[in-house]
Amino acid sequence: MQSGTTAALESPHKTDLRDTKDFRYECAAKIYEKILYIDGTYRLTAIHVSIILLAPLSSLTDGGSLDHTTRGALRLLLALENAATLVGHFLRSSNEDRRQSVCQTQPKGPVDAHPSERYPKTSITSMASSHETPDNDDTEPGGSSTEPEEIQRSTAAKNDCLERDNFKCLFTCAPAGEVAYILPFSWNKSEHYCLQTRYPLIRSMQVFFNDESTSVLAITLCNPARLDGSDQYRNMITMNDDLCSLWPQAFFGLKCLGIRPLDTQNAKVEIQFNWLKRRIGKPTDKIAIIGSNSMQEMAEEQIRYEDNNNPAPETHILINSGHIITLIMPIDDAKICKVIIDLQWHLIQIAAMSGGAEHPELLPKSEIRY
Repeated sequence: MQSGTTAALESPHKTDLRDTKDFRYECAAKIYEKILYIDGTYRLTAIHVSIILLAPLSSLTDGGSLDHTTRGALRLLLALENAATLVGHFLRSSNEDRRQSVCQTQPKGPVDAHPSERYPKTSITSMASSHETPDNDDTEPGGSSTEPEEIQRSTAAKNDCLERDNFKCLFTCAPAGEVAYILPFSWNKSEHYCLQTRYPLIRSMQVFFNDESTSVLAITLCNPARLDGSDQYRNMITMNDDLCSLWPQAFFGLKCLGIRPLDTQNAKVEIQFNWLKRRIGKPTDKIAIIGSNSMQEMAEEQIRYEDNNNPAPETHILINSGHIITLIMPIDDAKICKVIIDLQWHLIQIAAMSGGAEHPELLPKSEIRY
């Protein structure tokens, strides 16, 4: 059985901001007030505001990680900072994966006289220098630099993905698509990278997930004894070159609509394509709650974008938000695939709204905890 695309579109994704924005403003004000009490210099930033606007509502209530009624100031600040760190780790690692993929696929020989023809002809696909800082500080205490042993990308897993996806881009049906990673391959390509991923992942997961999903991700991505957790076909999808270039920059994201069993052994994972509203400002910009340059403006801009059906940026890629594809795989793999896509969806939305996608170098970097 092979994966595929559907002819019909579903309504593009809409956040719950129309109904919850006022409550989220109130939560932000209370969180700010609490943190300010222990840190008189603290100010809400675009990345923290985006997390509060887009986190599941359960995270802000009922004892969740961002529930100001039950969490102390330090725990609230750490929850925001850990989530921001994971967004930054996701962006830098995704861009690192993309650069390595381009290097591996470039033909050896004469330099391409027209390299721009390999990418969309609009400025949105240019890989700005701010996207080119890999999150791989390998300096150990004492100043010595190490070269961690890294696993290589699995040709077998890539072939499994291509075969599953019928050797074509699932979104455009164009042949000879590329294999892209949903969560970065580099997240656990070495023990060093695995440990670099583990700290922000485990510390921030309760902002987005319940304990069961957190355990699935920790076992899959944070086990130094198994460094191929991200190099499995359940963490891969076939796209054309243009989409592979746009995805690490958070021009679009993939939302999992659910899993549907096909028989006793296999299931299909339904995935919806959505273009994203990208903020051009910096994720470190100071943000008020109401008024000019505010959380309120960010929420209203997002709502207007969604009311316009999440339109595509100025590019020749003819895919509408709401486009549905399916990935077919064994049921156990499908369950893990869903959690992987869900995490990607949370992180990439925050990256787009906050400006982190434009300036990943400004987001906090992951510390290594041995």
